[in-house]
Amino acid sequence: MSGEGAVSADRAARSGTRRLGPVELSVVIPGPVPDQALMDLREYLDAHCGAGPGAWELLVVDGADDSPADPALVAAAAEEPRIRLIRLGAGDGPSDSHSGSDSGSDSGRSHGHGPGRTQGKGAALRAGVLASAGHRVLLTDAALSTPLDELARLEEGR
Repeated sequence: MSGEGAVSADRAARSGTRRLGPVELSVVIPGPVPDQALMDLREYLDAHCGAGPGAWELLVVDGADDSPADPALVAAAAEEPRIRLIRLGAGDGPSDSHSGSDSGSDSGRSHGHGPGRTQGKGAALRAGVLASAGHRVLLTDAALSTPLDELARLEEGR
């Protein structure tokens, strides 16, 4: 296998269970994400990408080593199969917390930097891209540093 197929197979092998199958657009955001921003993102993605399964997925990557996941985000991921919470561990890579249970247990986590430390935005974005199922991946943050209106430009680049 070579090229794009190899990358997709590698990404699928590292990301764990796929819940939606193929997805058109993955949006990767390092956490935390305020509740209102999460609601706005869901509405925008439904309006501009479609509301059906496989139209889009939102991956919020939490890089905090010791802190519990945001309960509102865990609830949103449990309610909406297109929202996935990815928790970073120190040595074990990302874990997908979609079922509503907080998979942020301390097993495999690094405590060398002190409680609540993060692995950084770059590590979060990398983990989100590797866990994504989308044919296209948009990287942004809760402040929408890459505005969602840029999706049209992404579409033009097909």
